[in-house]
Amino acid sequence: MTYDTISKRICALGVMAKAPLAGEVKTRLVPPLTEQEAAELNVCFLRDMAAKHCKCAREPQAASGLIVYLIGLKDAHRNLFNGIEWSTANVLTRTRQRAAEIDLPVEMLPPWYDVDDAETLNRLCEDLFFSESLNGSYPAPHKREFLESIITTEGPQRICPTLSTRMSI
Repeated sequence: MTYDTISKRICALGVMAKAPLAGEVKTRLVPPLTEQEAAELNVCFLRDMAAKHCKCAREPQAASGLIVYLIGLKDAHRNLFNGIEWSTANVLTRTRQRAAEIDLPVEMLPPWYDVDDAETLNRLCEDLFFSESLNGSYPAPHKREFLESIITTEGPQRICPTLSTRMSI
């Protein structure tokens, strides 16, 4: 196999994220989650993000006042990030301009919210287990399976108390 053949068949993802260590990530989710569960949920977020990475897509996601973007590429595009001033309000605009300059199509996905406290954890449960509006956009199988395992074992009261009367998992 040649490099060109291999590069067309392989998709890679580079992620810059905190190591998902108990007590170090998603700490505002404790309680209702334990430190270990918060770290495991963080891994689920990373796995779900990786599952949808094989196209050039930018997904704004509110995160503690910052905007985080998911960028997925089928092929390496070294010039896409050259000259981008990071941690500024212009990152999205400049990256989209750069993509246009190198004829790289960009697909904007719907915004998603950060899950970093009990209220947004409850909202995530609502979206994963009851929302008709997802329409397959955010299936999040790893998050769903993880949260469902807690709900099945302990009931919904601890992690999604406002939904406890609606859940029959």
